[in-house]
Amino acid sequence: MNPPLLFVDDRPCTLAEVLLQRTDVRPVLLRFKQVLGELPPAWLKRTEHLPSFVVDLERPLEEEAARFRRWQAEQGLDVRHFCNPSEPRQHVSQRFARLLGLPCLSEEQVHWLRNKVAMKEKLAAIGFDVAACAPVSTREDILAFARQHGWPLVLKPQEGFACIETYKLSTPADVERLALGPAHRWMVETFIPDEEYECCALISGGKVLDTYLAYFPAPPLAATDGEMNANITYRHVPPELGVDMREVVQRIVTGMGLDHGYMHLELFIGPGGSYRMSEVGLRLAGCEIPANHGLAFGFDIFGTLIDIHLGRRPQIQYTQERCVGDLLLPIRPGLITELSPLEELLSLEGVLKGRLKVSRGDVISARRASHVSAGFVHVEGATVEEVERRMQRVLEHYRIVTVPPPVEGAAA
Repeated sequence: MNPPLLFVDDRPCTLAEVLLQRTDVRPVLLRFKQVLGELPPAWLKRTEHLPSFVVDLERPLEEEAARFRRWQAEQGLDVRHFCNPSEPRQHVSQRFARLLGLPCLSEEQVHWLRNKVAMKEKLAAIGFDVAACAPVSTREDILAFARQHGWPLVLKPQEGFACIETYKLSTPADVERLALGPAHRWMVETFIPDEEYECCALISGGKVLDTYLAYFPAPPLAATDGEMNANITYRHVPPELGVDMREVVQRIVTGMGLDHGYMHLELFIGPGGSYRMSEVGLRLAGCEIPANHGLAFGFDIFGTLIDIHLGRRPQIQYTQERCVGDLLLPIRPGLITELSPLEELLSLEGVLKGRLKVSRGDVISARRASHVSAGFVHVEGATVEEVERRMQRVLEHYRIVTVPPPVEGAAA
């Protein structure tokens, strides 16, 4: 019998698509009652043949774990492997897996990887340079931090993601305009002006199998505010950066006692190989970043990650040598009246493939997050610079027009 893999399913993603196509593993979907309505009906229909367990977060998780054991016995399952690709479900899904005795993160590891204040404290303890930061709950807390560390600052939720409710503050007037809502625990940190990069890695048995460095045409916060929203994977790390990314990631893996999975981190690299760590997570990177790595190196990165979570040590073989990036297509709130056809975008130089997530007639609500887009295209080139130029041509060709909707509509 194919080994069952308990897979956290809180949104459709490419990793889930690949998992559904595998014939050597039996997906067991872990869902949550309180967010079940966020899954698209088409996805629910497509996965209705799979065993699926829905956790009720209003009940004690210990009781839900006991109910899962009874359920899997009735289903004839013996789940021994676990995969969580979701950032917002880290706490509850990892705790659920611990209650089942599955390979997963400890409570302390989840705290390091989700709470950004604890994360920076741990990274500093490992020996990395990090930005000064502090938890805050009032405007005066922010102003006091600024008096000590100077401007500008970055304000964000301690357990946020995708730049949601993340802001650059440059003056006391910026602080006065803030509304620190009670939905989050907040933090501030010093703004770092160096170039920001991201790096992903595959980890098995506490060892880094390989790393994949990527470049931002615009910093994530600037992209959220309207600049080019893209990530471009290097085929070869530029030697002038002067940073051994495998050594960096291995220090984190060893320092946090991590065993296996997909690591995604961000760091700022300055002149002469100096760098500061920003943030790190042990989960699938957002947008289409993992797909960029697979296309750039010419290998099945999603299948490799599934093998890792099944306890296998994969033999990675690369077949390509190019740079590939994902360009997120801009979106505007309102009723979409015009939208570039995907076929036109695919005909442009360097565009490999893509997907539109919206269409004419859809009503879009305003939402500020780094992953919000009308869709994406993957663009290839011999260098990062060539990919970025080709992305700019896509944006020059791309057209979306919206008008105010005649009545209030839900987000598409």
